[in-house]
Amino acid sequence: PGGVPKSVFEGLGKYHASGRLKRAVLKLLAKEVDEARVGRIREYFKFLDGRRDGYLTRDELLQALRRSEMPHLTEADLRLILPPGMGDRISYTEFTAALLAREGFTR
Repeated sequence: PGGVPKSVFEGLGKYHASGRLKRAVLKLLAKEVDEARVGRIREYFKFLDGRRDGYLTRDELLQALRRSEMPHLTEADLRLILPPGMGDRISYTEFTAALLAREGFTR
């Protein structure tokens, strides 16, 4: 993709606002979704993963936010997407779970 839509960041924010159990279930479900469905999500992740290490850091997300449809967002906005208590990075599985949860799970 040429960029990442606002809905990706909204999905991350909602995922991290979920309870621990819900996040665990979403990560399990994300591993079971068909390949065709996660192809687009993988492309977004690759676009965002500047270091190509399989994780998105706060800096990578903030840079992406500034390049996206939402360049006015700040570090405070990023804390909603990747809250401080959640670690400094998000894995591909968590990213996939967050976006699939936003769209609704179907196999």
